[in-house]
Amino acid sequence: MTTMPTMEKKALLDALLTTNMSPLTTFRFVELLNEMEACQSEQSAWKLRYELQGMCSVLCSEEVISDDELTMLNDAISLFWKPQARAFTLARLSALEA
Repeated sequence: MTTMPTMEKKALLDALLTTNMSPLTTFRFVELLNEMEACQSEQSAWKLRYELQGMCSVLCSEEVISDDELTMLNDAISLFWKPQARAFTLARLSALEA
């Protein structure tokens, strides 16, 4: 059974498809995105988020993607990250109350 991607994930995937990344790079990006989405550890999720954004920065410095595409992808990553970060924060607060 597959689940429908969230609106944030769909926006990020749509942004990704507008770039000139190679199929292998795109695959790795989506793989990291899925790992971040499935993370149970906040620390691991943060590391994956920074890895995704670092990957975008390197691709921009190598002129694989433009500055505008870098901004678009970083904004989309941030929007995708917000619900997950909120969930980690709520879990921490719940643990403190218990």
